[in-house]
Formats: sequence, C-alpha cells, structure tokens
Amino acid sequence: MKKTFKEITKVELQMLKECIRYDSETGVFHRKFGKMGVVKLCWSNVHGTVPLQNKTRKKYFTAWRCAVYAVYGYYPNYSDSVIFKDGDNRNLKIENIVVLRPSESEQTIMDFAMEHNISPQTVNARMQGMPRVSRMVYRSRVYFYEKSDFIKQCGDMIGRTRRADYDSEVIIVKPVNIDRQPRKNKMIRDFLAYWHDAESMPKTWGMTLC
Repeated sequence: MKKTFKEITKVELQMLKECIRYDSETGVFHRKFGKMGVVKLCWSNVHGTVPLQNKTRKKYFTAWRCAVYAVYGYYPNYSDSVIFKDGDNRNLKIENIVVLRPSESEQTIMDFAMEHNISPQTVNARMQGMPRVSRMVYRSRVYFYEKSDFIKQCGDMIGRTRRADYDSEVIIVKPVNIDRQPRKNKMIRDFLAYWHDAESMPKTWGMTLC
C-alpha cells in the first residue's frame, strides 16, 4: 500500500527513547527527565497520545504504538490498527493490546484510484455494497477492500485515459421543477412570466424610492 500518511522518523523514535519509560504491567508511561512523574495522556480522540517535548521540538505519539515500540522495538505505522482485548482503550497494558496489520491483499479506494489513475468518486460508487474492513488510520476511520473485489468491480477502467466524463455514472441529474416550489423565487418567476415577450421588454429601467 502507498504511504498515505507521514511515517515516524528515526529522530522521533530517538526522542521517544530518551523521554519516556513504559511499564508494560501497568500500562503507565513515566518521564525520564525534566518534569518527572507519570505522563498525562491527551484524549482528544478515541486513542490517547503521549505529548513529548525536547529542546528542539514538540511531538504527540499514539500511546498504544509507544507501548508496542517499547516492548517489541516496532512502532506500528499509520496503516496498522489496534484492538483492546477488554474493550477499554485506556487500558494500555501490553497484554491488552493487539495490533492488526492490513493484509497484502487489501487496499483502500484512494490507493486503488491513484495507482490506476481512476476517479476516486467512480471507484467509490462501484464498490458500494462490497465487503470491507474498517481500520483507524492516523485518527481517521478508513475502509479497506480486497484487491480482487476492485478488479471485479473496476477492472474495465484500468488502462483507460482518465476523463471527466468517466464520472458521469456517479452524477445523478435531478431536474428542478420550479412550479413545485410555490414560494421560492416567486418575485423572479412572476417577473419572467409578465415579460415573457422579448419585444415588449423595456429598453431602460428606472428606480424610484418610496
């Protein structure tokens, strides 16, 4: 899968090593220097983040990713998702964390569209109703589909030159019946009805203040 989001850098991983200590049995993070004590996590979304700051930068790390990195030496990327065994996302004990990595057979609508230069809107329309897996990717919910389903639903578009008219299948043209809107733009409709004859249309218009 293409890198849709920025991956963590070696500098940031080094910052993570230097700044905090993780207790895998309690799921608690502690600072190594500066303001000592327990790290207070930020909960602006369903996942807690670890706020860290050194002399040059401030960075927020996803707490469950930090826990996995501290124990296994692997920082899950943003295409990985997590399941908490007991259903409590605040329980950050390592035994409660299960990392789900997307299969090589999975792909997102955006990635498939970019790979084959196809309109994402058209791909999305064709994939309606197909089986999908929901994952949290960088604080957002993203749906993954089987690559074989993409080929089945959108294979005929691969290799074509992308043109605007390919999107016509997802555009629903709804004719507007002005007569069914009794109050909307009534003044304009009355004006046009009165001056429907172009020859009788006044050449100049005056304005009076009442």
